[in-house]
Parts: sequence; structure tokens; C-alpha cells
Amino acid sequence: MRIKTPENHQIVKCATSYQFYFQNTLSHRTRVDHLPADYEERSLLLAAIRGLRTEPTSFGDDGPISAYKLLRRLEEHSDLVTDGERAVLDRAADWIDQPSAELLTGLQILQDKLLDRLSDT
Repeated sequence: MRIKTPENHQIVKCATSYQFYFQNTLSHRTRVDHLPADYEERSLLLAAIRGLRTEPTSFGDDGPISAYKLLRRLEEHSDLVTDGERAVLDRAADWIDQPSAELLTGLQILQDKLLDRLSDT
């Protein structure tokens, strides 16, 4: 049994307003066909994109591994990246030494582009 108090009423009203807002916001957004519809898959893809190492120190820790993970995740969404962008990830996944400034810049640009593409949904 729920006791109605002014505080509870405000919380319920607030939660209902947010639910209404998000339902309306999401229903009016344009869905892009090539983006993952499944919430879990989209979350994993976003985590892989955000996990891409774009700084020299972090790339030295696990940069090739993070690039490889993103490559594998993008196999299911091949139309999200161009061949040139995939080539940047391939180079990063195979990298052995300290990363070049060119590679890190390419990874940063790619990360920004992928985040923008997914945020458009």
C-alpha cells in the first residue's frame, strides 16, 4: 500500500514528467537504419568507441587491444565506418612501438566521428 504525501506526490509527478519527456523526445527522433537498435549492443559499441586510446601514454598501455576490440565490434556494423577509417583501426591494432602523432590524430578524429554518428540516433 502506498501512502500519499505531498512529497511522494511530487516525486511521482516528477518521474511521470520525465517519462513523458523522454518518450516524446525519443519518438520524434529520426532513427538511422544502420545504427544498432538494441540498447545493450549500442552500449557495448559506445564503450568500445570511448575506450579507443588516443593519447600516447594510454595507447602505450593497451591501445592496440582497444583498437582491436572496436574493430571486432564494428564487424556487425560495417556501414558505420569507411574503408579508410577501418584502415586506421587496423594500423592501430597492429601497432608495436610508440604511436606516431599521425596515428593518434587519426584515432581521435575517428573516435569523434563515430561518437557523432551514434549520437544522431
